[in-house]
Amino acid sequence: MALKISLVQILALFFPFSVFVSPLNFSYPAVFNFGDSNSDTGGLAAGFAFPLGLPMGQTYFHESSGRFCDGRLIIDFLMNVMGQPFLSPYLDSIGAPDFRTGCNFAAGGATILPPTPYSMCPFPFNLQVAQFIRFKTRVLELLAEDLRTKWTKYLLLFPAYWPKLRMDFRNCTMRVQGTSGFITLVRWDVYPDSSQHLLRDLCTKFQENFPEVNVTFVDIFSIKLDLISNYSQYGFKEPLAACCGYGGPPLNFDSRIVCGQTKILDGSTVTAKACSNTSEFINWDGTHYTEAANRHAFEQILKGNYSYPRMSMNEPLEIPVALPSQ
Repeated sequence: MALKISLVQILALFFPFSVFVSPLNFSYPAVFNFGDSNSDTGGLAAGFAFPLGLPMGQTYFHESSGRFCDGRLIIDFLMNVMGQPFLSPYLDSIGAPDFRTGCNFAAGGATILPPTPYSMCPFPFNLQVAQFIRFKTRVLELLAEDLRTKWTKYLLLFPAYWPKLRMDFRNCTMRVQGTSGFITLVRWDVYPDSSQHLLRDLCTKFQENFPEVNVTFVDIFSIKLDLISNYSQYGFKEPLAACCGYGGPPLNFDSRIVCGQTKILDGSTVTAKACSNTSEFINWDGTHYTEAANRHAFEQILKGNYSYPRMSMNEPLEIPVALPSQ
């Protein structure tokens, strides 16, 4: 029996446009994620030997986890509420990676456009999709029939970038199309409202071409803009300053040195250290968000007010606070 592919969630920054409410579904047996450092669970570290040591991972994992964060990302919180283990990076061959419940193709610094000689990441979006195609092919070759049929539906998470998205999204999704499911687009970059409407129109047309697929937009940009603008209402004390950085107030950020690094600047040896109260910070390292901010964003996604069509939870879900004991 051939494996049926379901396109389920492509995260895209979008404003809510409808009062239609659809229930959230966390019953998918496998999740496949594509993207950049916002959802990279170790892909760049595994595939490009990118150094990501402590204090990266210090809050939740208490060791380096290959994430550009002090703890969990939004994709990690999704796996938490689904009751499934965190996604293993596609290129990770150390530590017995587990692909039974999905795989993560995201890599920090990944782009929609092909990489240049100056790019930090050699794994652009179209290559990640190609990796998924090969992964699917090998699964069909290796898995027993009863295990193949387990993945009759699964969740795909894609980033959405503008304006190159329109062509590449069509090209890539046409290669993995086929069937039924639920798509959510999440866009991380900032563009005028007009481009967001164009992206929405693109996804509307996609759904028209594949009526068996449900398309949903999630406006993460608005979630985080609201968080930064009203940080004190959500229990944060620092909206912009980096928790892990160098330079002190107001931003504690110097582009010449990255989180956890020690080097000589202006004749002195300095270290970009992490703060001791990460839960009070939104900004982790000047570029990425803290676990506390990611958790807030995920909780807002669950409320459904930033999605189109609106999504709702039938019952509350618990998010683990600490890493389960081994």
